[in-house]
Amino acid sequence: MNILYFADFSEQNKLKRENEIKTALEKLGHKVLAIDENEFDVKKLIEEANKSDLFFFHHGGILVNNSIDFQLSVVRIGTILKNIRCKKVFWFFEKVMGMGENYLESIIPLVEYGFLNDETWVRRHKYSNIFPMHLAFGEEIPLLGKYKKNYDNDIVFIGNVYTSRMPFMESMKQEFGNKFKIFNDKYGKDFADMCESSKIIVSPKSPFDDFYWSDRIYRTIIARGFLIHPRLEGLKSEFREKNLFETYGSWDELADKIRYWLQPEKHNERRNIAQKGRNFIYEKFSYSNRLREILKVIE
Repeated sequence: MNILYFADFSEQNKLKRENEIKTALEKLGHKVLAIDENEFDVKKLIEEANKSDLFFFHHGGILVNNSIDFQLSVVRIGTILKNIRCKKVFWFFEKVMGMGENYLESIIPLVEYGFLNDETWVRRHKYSNIFPMHLAFGEEIPLLGKYKKNYDNDIVFIGNVYTSRMPFMESMKQEFGNKFKIFNDKYGKDFADMCESSKIIVSPKSPFDDFYWSDRIYRTIIARGFLIHPRLEGLKSEFREKNLFETYGSWDELADKIRYWLQPEKHNERRNIAQKGRNFIYEKFSYSNRLREILKVIE
């Protein structure tokens, strides 16, 4: 299949999901023309799409700097979709809220299929052409990070600290003091080194719900990090294998589990769980597997 893949290939995109997805599509035997949504010519994009079998995109180059830029960029992707004759499919990564609601309402009538990481939104709206599809990790099993003394912390959070997460961070600091560290700028090798060196990696509840979680769970576990994650209903079916990571419901349960797993005698057990998790993620949750599911639906 000839696929025009319209996505974010900029240097500012630290997670590089789109590069991983492109590699996965090519691994599955498809010819992929990648066009960066940050720098493109609308006419040329439409011309190339109309030579292809599939126009595949995520956020369609929408701009969220302000409401005017957002509305203009939504109109732009709408115009593009209306002029493309091949099959049009999107995979939306983020939690659907605010501007994301408006974006989806605008583009869903213009595509054949859509796939969302936010399964809660899919369940609530019940569009006939919209399906849940959670994220994954890249094609090659990542090299393990190296132990680094400056990353050897008891408890770490790796990610952005925005408003809804602040109470969690403050509670962690009050409960565990200097044992708890926050890192919001770790990607690639640094992220792997931190997962390998830290004793426990915690995830706050925000913005997750029972059927939405980010790809950080897959990336942390495959990097052999020992993860304590919110207990979500959807994860029961996603991770049928048990004892790959820890979960919690209440704050008290989280605090108790952190204290339990920080005991020196639990070191080997933590490492065994982390290794088992890495093996399981590699076997089940590559982008090739996810894309096979997507292509099976649209074909």
